[in-house]
Amino acid sequence: MRRQLPPEGAAQQYGTIGSARGVRITRAYVAAFFDAKLRGERAPLLTGPSRAYPEISFKVPR
Repeated sequence: MRRQLPPEGAAQQYGTIGSARGVRITRAYVAAFFDAKLRGERAPLLTGPSRAYPEISFKVPR
């Protein structure tokens, strides 16, 4: 699918983060979520922006 879109469309649809980086980020956030919800541990990663993962932004619903 990505090859069928113009470059700006592909970037908007799929992002520009490399796949390995995307997997690392996803694993970190999923682990933080489960640590918080299942183990009751603090999860600073889920409280706001992180220097380790500047690609991630937080949106608060109104």
